[in-house]
Amino acid sequence: MPDLELARDGLTARCPMWLAVAALIHGVTTRKALPQANSPDFRLALGRARVGGAIPVLPTLGAHQVHGTNIGVVTKSGHESAIDIEFFPNDKQSGRFRETDALICEVPGTLIVVQTADCLPLFLLDEENHRVGLAHCGWRGLRANLAGLIARRMIDRGSGAKALQAWLGPCIRADQYEVGPNLAAQFQSTFPNIPPDQLTPGGTHLDLAFLARRQLEGAGLPPNRIFDSESCTLSHPDLYHSYRGQGERAGRMLSFMSLTDWRGSAMPQAP
Repeated sequence: MPDLELARDGLTARCPMWLAVAALIHGVTTRKALPQANSPDFRLALGRARVGGAIPVLPTLGAHQVHGTNIGVVTKSGHESAIDIEFFPNDKQSGRFRETDALICEVPGTLIVVQTADCLPLFLLDEENHRVGLAHCGWRGLRANLAGLIARRMIDRGSGAKALQAWLGPCIRADQYEVGPNLAAQFQSTFPNIPPDQLTPGGTHLDLAFLARRQLEGAGLPPNRIFDSESCTLSHPDLYHSYRGQGERAGRMLSFMSLTDWRGSAMPQAP
């Protein structure tokens, strides 16, 4: 059964299993929130989503995504990363980690955001230790085990593997994601323990959600704490933008996450 619920205003898709977590703000913007088909700019999209009410106006950190495996960590004392934060000159309430595709946040009331348009947005929640994670998982990142890396990074920082929960947001699904034989062979070689028909169905398709699930399980997350929206971006053009469906004209969805009920919230300062 799909783990996805549209907000009443239709602006965001959310994990229904997490709606009872009062302190949690999370979701993926829909096409209704960001209808423009040619606005992948992070700052512009963020501003429009704020104005439209899809995303709350909170201190926000995003990622300058490069399909890599760098993980930025936002801590209570500032930021922890070998990568500088790029602050927009006219908007001190938002910034981006350079060359980063995954974020962990330990700062109350600070929103983390990634952009997708077919890639998998991976959400991680540790309610007990007040920690959230968010990753932009394309095929390059997943080939390098990005889902497993961010889960293990959260565990290294004090999250128990069995306390972590994950939500696999809307992305292009295997039946729609046809790839070339060379790419399929790369994944089959990199992950020889996964049956090819599951990892690359028919040898010509790639299953991003399945791969992320296996990496999360490999990091120690219990299978019953990994929820899947089962929603396909290419199959639902009324709801989502899709790079494969729209090419260079494709817009972006914003996936966002924050825990908000702690005290002493503060935006990390620019270095």
